[in-house]
Amino acid sequence: MENLHLLNQPIEQLQFSNEFRAMCTQNKFRTISDIVKYPVSKLLDKPGFTMRILMELIKGLKELQLENFLKD
Repeated sequence: MENLHLLNQPIEQLQFSNEFRAMCTQNKFRTISDIVKYPVSKLLDKPGFTMRILMELIKGLKELQLENFLKD
């Protein structure tokens, strides 16, 4: 998969909202890889990780063709 390198690209270099970036800072997520190592149920327990953030993450992963890395 040619987009695998994007898993380790800094979040600030990807197309996410300021709200998403703030949640990442709050939870010390620096890359997509830092986020997708958790299942969705654990992510939703993280401070600032709302359903809106989850929807943005899913949309962003689909655009990057990385949606298969998100765990239920």
